[in-house]
This record gives sequence, structure tokens and C-alpha cells, in this order.
Amino acid sequence: MDITFTQKEKEYQEELAAWLKEHLPKDWKKQVKEDAKAFHIWWQRELYEGGWGALNYPEEYGGRTVSAVEQLIFHTEFAKTGAPRPLGESGVNIVGRVLLHYGTQEQRDYFLPRILNGDHIWAQGFSEPNAGSDLAAISTKGVIDGDELVITGQKIWTSHAHLADWMFALVRTDFNAPKHEGISYILIDLKSPGIELRPIVQISKDRGFNETFMEEVRVPLKNVVGGLNNGWQVATTSLGHERGTFFLARQLGIEKTLTRLIDSFKEQPALYGEPQIERFVDLAIDVHALKALSYRIVSQSQKGQSGPETSVTKLFWSELQQNIFNTAIEEQGAFAAYQEDPDYSIKGHWQLGYLRSRATTIGGGTSEIQRNVIAERILGMPRDK
Repeated sequence: MDITFTQKEKEYQEELAAWLKEHLPKDWKKQVKEDAKAFHIWWQRELYEGGWGALNYPEEYGGRTVSAVEQLIFHTEFAKTGAPRPLGESGVNIVGRVLLHYGTQEQRDYFLPRILNGDHIWAQGFSEPNAGSDLAAISTKGVIDGDELVITGQKIWTSHAHLADWMFALVRTDFNAPKHEGISYILIDLKSPGIELRPIVQISKDRGFNETFMEEVRVPLKNVVGGLNNGWQVATTSLGHERGTFFLARQLGIEKTLTRLIDSFKEQPALYGEPQIERFVDLAIDVHALKALSYRIVSQSQKGQSGPETSVTKLFWSELQQNIFNTAIEEQGAFAAYQEDPDYSIKGHWQLGYLRSRATTIGGGTSEIQRNVIAERILGMPRDK
């Protein structure tokens, strides 16, 4: 694994760092609180116009070809500065890349410019109440009626659907086929009649997830990506992006989280008492191990060798994220409970992070699923029947 930057890569890093310093507003968090969608549309457009919003897209769509190492630099600089991930990230990094691979020319020409400039914010409609880890068990149905699909069913954990314009979803279009073969990948306008969104309030008080109900929602057949009943293959591409580079920024950003935790104990030792230094040392070792894993994925990608190893990194990152916040709360002791804040401001940073981190071992594929992938596809163990 070679992580030495060339002169060209160093210049790329300097260019990005300077651009972020100039273009990221100092009060961006305040702007998000005031109007999250408006800020993120502006930020996506700013990134796109600056040449940073469409990495490895074709030039005809305003793309910029970069190496795997330059992608690593991009995510590292974002993590170092604390710059916000665009709300349109699912559109750019998941559905947009799917369209480049499977989409028709008409789909690319219509959707890609709107994805990249922030006009369309996207949500993912995969999971259902009875189809989470076993995603192929989806039951939302699509019935062909002329040149339309009539869709009825329910999706759950639909991230940011209340702010989104469109949803890419898996729908069962052939109930007689084996469960992996009767699924289609559909692009759905969330303003369509028959769609109802209900927010899911989490223990952290966040409202980022939603239930999505569809009752005879009509979608043009031209919005099917990759052909009818070929959605499982298309979805596998989506999930590959989600578990690969999509999580890379979060994985690299975890070092900043640990540094902030250590600094908080240094600054206020009288409040917390004597911390167990060994716990912080162990976390630091794990953070550096995660960085090495992330770099290895990038190095393999550079050689065209990426594969199920992304499950190792995702599993390690999600459990390490929880360990860091567990340590923060446990080391604060009784003070963690005393430090209450109804608005979860900075005073409650670790409490809020602790609650949010419960979801890291679920989203993007549960830890159990990642272990199955590692066992079967890396270690060669027999499949669980």
C-alpha cells in the first residue's frame, strides 16, 4: 500500500484546502438551522460550479476526472475542515453513478444535470418494515398499466425524504419470479399523488428518517433503471457505492472526533476526574488502524481491485464510532447525566453523539450483514441457509 502523495496530488490538496477556506461560510451551521434545504442546494451548486461536485463524472456533465488517491484527499480535507456533506450526496454518489452505468441516454440527460447542480435532492427507498437486512424480501408492488407503473406499498428509514424531491426505490414487479429476480429499480417523483411521508423521531430528537407510504402512485415506465425485473443487479451497484467511498469521509473524520474528545478532557480535568488513559490509547490505535484500512481500500481501487473488503472497513468504523461515544459518556460519569440541554447544543455534544451512534451499526447494512459478507466472500465460509 503506497500512500505517498505525488507533487500533482499535493497541488490538488492545496487547491482544495484553499477553495474550502474561501467558499465555506463561517456561519454555515446557523444557515443550516435556519433553512437546511436552501443551504444544501446552494452548497451543492457551489461545489459543482467550483469543480468539486462531480468527481469522476464525464466531462460532458461537468465532471472532473481524479485518481483514487485524489478522492481520498478530497474526503480527508472535508473531514479536516468539518465541511458539511451535501444533502444531495445520495444523488451524486449513488443514483447518479447508477445512471451512468445503467441509465438510458434520456435518463442521463434529464437527471444528471439536476442532480449535480442541486435542483434535485434524492432519498433512498429500499428498506421496508419486513425487509431490512433481507432486502430482497420487499413487497412494495408495481403493476404495469399502459406506459406507467402503479406502485403501492411502504418504505421505512427513508433518509431526508421530507427534504427530497425524488426517491430511487426498489419495487417488486414480478411476484412469480424468484425473490431476487422480480425487482425493479424505479425513480419516483415525491410530489406524485398518492405519496404520504411521516417523520420518525429518533431517541436523539432528530427527524431525518421517514416512513414513506405509496397508494397507487403512477410512475412512467421510462423511469425504470436497468430494465424491468433487473433491479437487484442495479441495487447491488448502489450498495457498493454506499459501503465504499460514500462512507469514506465519515471514516476519515473519526480522527477529528477522537481528538476533540481528548481535548475536552485536557481542558476541563476538574469536571471529569482522572480518565482511564488506556481507553484513549486503545481508541487512538483503532483510529489509525481504520485510517490504514481506508487507505488500503483506496489503494486497491486504484488498481481496480475493490470488492467485499469494504464490508471490513464499514464494520470496523461503525463499531469504533460507538466505542468513542461510549467512552465519552462513561468517562464523564455522573456529569454526563447532569449536562442536560433541551436543544442539544454544544454542551450536549457527546450525549447527542452517543444517541446518534446507535444507528451506525444498522445503516448501510447491519453489522450482522457485514460479518456474513466477510465470512462468505472473503473467508470462503459456507452460506448461512
